[in-house]
Amino acid sequence: MSIKALSLISSVALLFACQSKSIIDHQSAPPPSAQEFSALDCPSPATNSFDSLPIVTTLPNPFLMADGRVAADQQDWACRRQSIRQQAFHYLYGEKPPKPDVSGTVTPDAVNVSASVDGKTISFSAAVKLPDGDGPFPAFIGMGSGFAELPEPFQALLLSKGIAVVIYDLYEIGAERQGPGHGLFYDLYGADHPAGLLTAWAWGVSRLIDVMEINGAVLDPLTVGVSGCSRFGKAALIAGAFDDRMALTVPNETGMGGLASLKMAPVIEPEGEPVRNIVQYEPWFSTQNFSPFIDETEKLPLDTHEVAGLIAPRGLVVLDNPYIEHLVPKSGYGAAMATREIYKALGAEEAFSYLGNVEDGNHCHWKPEFVNPLSRNLDKFLLKLDDVETGEIDALPEGMVDMAPWIKWATPEF
Repeated sequence: MSIKALSLISSVALLFACQSKSIIDHQSAPPPSAQEFSALDCPSPATNSFDSLPIVTTLPNPFLMADGRVAADQQDWACRRQSIRQQAFHYLYGEKPPKPDVSGTVTPDAVNVSASVDGKTISFSAAVKLPDGDGPFPAFIGMGSGFAELPEPFQALLLSKGIAVVIYDLYEIGAERQGPGHGLFYDLYGADHPAGLLTAWAWGVSRLIDVMEINGAVLDPLTVGVSGCSRFGKAALIAGAFDDRMALTVPNETGMGGLASLKMAPVIEPEGEPVRNIVQYEPWFSTQNFSPFIDETEKLPLDTHEVAGLIAPRGLVVLDNPYIEHLVPKSGYGAAMATREIYKALGAEEAFSYLGNVEDGNHCHWKPEFVNPLSRNLDKFLLKLDDVETGEIDALPEGMVDMAPWIKWATPEF
């Protein structure tokens, strides 16, 4: 970044920008969990009615426990993390159902899933492209088909590294353009299930991993990554946040309903996509749970940095585009920097990268600036290579924001 560019950045934002293109090196990748999510014996967070919620105009403290204490160690964080997940389901996304009865197969061409609940069964498949060599291969799930499908250059990079590509058509699981409650997920759980599309789509990813666990000879269920762009990027973020088996999550240009802060966007980017779109344009969030907040996000007790922080200390690479105002990129950057504080608390800064320094401002176009940092993250989190340098923060001034008015809490060290 040039000296001239740096001069454009406010003094507080510069504290983050001075680490632009910095890389944290020689730290081992944290392993993903062997479970989708482990329930702990922790106090449940308050789930207050909309009318009783206080106004919070800054980014909520991700370390504030249900009992009012600030998380002081890893055990506290494990409980706080569970509370964030519960609140995210209650206020934003609708609950992700637990694992149903799952069966299926993995072939060189497809992952085939059958899921059953209370006598109902659905089936779906995801296409597979295998690299040369012998399995089991690390697997990378591309969210969506057609519009914003995992770009061919990205697929080529994955295959060249010996990583299998899995193309997941999430519209089978939850359909758009029809209002809430359509698709295989809703056939299984009912059209009135409160889960929004992002939850339904993430549920489908978890079922793909379930089948990889059953049939481990082709794809390795403990070295799985996920990515998508635009609405599929929103889905990738939630898939990583709500399944601890995901080793690497790469959301791309997620915009409103993705990483963009729900509290920041209406204030700092009022000309961008409105919050109401995430239930009224398409039911990405839960229409039942989130609708009261569409014009009053200051009453939300949590924000997207806490949801993204559920991925920590696993790999998270945020790809962004500072040029499209509709995508509220400054709010995405703000949430990303707040998420990074969670990684700092866990001593895992090398597992978080933010890449927004790009020349091509077209939506969901493959950006050559992503190749090298993505390659390093694939090496660390999916190929499990040692001494790989990651943890890059590379943003353009156009996409940055002064975080001082928004982060009013101190970051602990666990």
